[in-house]
Amino acid sequence: MQQILDRLRQLLGASRHAERPASVGLKPYRQRFQRYLQGSGIEIGALHNPMPVDAARAKVRYVDRVPVDGQREHYPELANYTLIEPDIVADADKLPMLADGSEDFVIANHLMEHLPDPIAAMKEWYRVLRPGGILFLGLPDKRLIFDKDRPRTTLAHLIADHRDGGQATHHGHYEEYSRLVHKKTDEDLRRDVADLLARSYSIHFHVWIPEDIKEFLAYLRDDVGLQWKILEHVDSTIDNTGSDEFIFVLQKPDERRGILRGSRFC
Repeated sequence: MQQILDRLRQLLGASRHAERPASVGLKPYRQRFQRYLQGSGIEIGALHNPMPVDAARAKVRYVDRVPVDGQREHYPELANYTLIEPDIVADADKLPMLADGSEDFVIANHLMEHLPDPIAAMKEWYRVLRPGGILFLGLPDKRLIFDKDRPRTTLAHLIADHRDGGQATHHGHYEEYSRLVHKKTDEDLRRDVADLLARSYSIHFHVWIPEDIKEFLAYLRDDVGLQWKILEHVDSTIDNTGSDEFIFVLQKPDERRGILRGSRFC
């Protein structure tokens, strides 16, 4: 019976992961990193698994592309979970209702892999953060989840997706996902891709390991002008967390006061 339950959890994870028990994985690190989340900020795409924060130090507004009713329709596999009602309904990379430098922190856990244009998102999050503001970025390690058979997304691919918002690769992402995650072939592949596209299903458009994100951050710093500083990095494999995700805690520089102690260049 336990094997059957484990298999069901794996299959349901093919969209957004079901919540893990609080005692395993990177949850202890999320608790420890609460100290970076102070003031007023946003969490994007929390769904059923919001980041824990100290309510005495941090106020969070939640952002999602659809209200809860739409989330339930899109993610029927989360029917038994409590979902977060968003305070702001907007796309993750388009937040015009938020002024420049208005947020003390942005939380994006298991979100960026779902975005067709991660560079656009990183630009937008940098814009809305105040100088010295924090980006908490949690990502799944493709080697440890259902994406294990998919090729890692290259930096060149991300740059190309930014040129056209991911339009040129849109269909190809769904085809790869269906073929290598759902294991579909031939006519079943065609039908599965058509179904995913018709629902605009939120697949993992991109898949990474920690080294890929380090390269991505270096590109953003050197070529795009987003001077993210790495304050913390937890690697799912090297740090023996027992988790399938890795974390980067990033800071937007504050030239008036300098960067937080303990930071390092990516």
